[in-house]
Amino acid sequence: MPKLNPTPFITRLRPEALVPSVASSGERLGAQFDVSRAAGFEKLRVSFDRVPPGARQSLPHAHSTREELLYVLKGSGTLVAGEESWPVEAGDLVCLRPGDDALHTLVNRSEEDLDLLIVSSEDGLDEVRFGPR
Repeated sequence: MPKLNPTPFITRLRPEALVPSVASSGERLGAQFDVSRAAGFEKLRVSFDRVPPGARQSLPHAHSTREELLYVLKGSGTLVAGEESWPVEAGDLVCLRPGDDALHTLVNRSEEDLDLLIVSSEDGLDEVRFGPR
């Protein structure tokens, strides 16, 4: 087996490591642990997000170049993109392509936390467009 170089980054996610997000309006959004920053990644964004009941994962937004993959680890919610919505639950994989004009977010309409693993590309050129709050 080839030797790993450099040494792999291994961490255990602890609830106290989650950083809550709050919109400028004061709305509570999901909390996040930025795995990519902790691991020193530069070209890949990885985060663990926990969205409490009744909250959104993020403000509605769209990316110009970033590809996003959201894996639902626990709970259920609703993916909202533009005027459409789709139910998601544990085990679902959501793939969002860049350049779509439809603003997207994930809403937790359940009674339990919604846990997500989010992986996305990072090219330094992405422009994020936010819509109505």
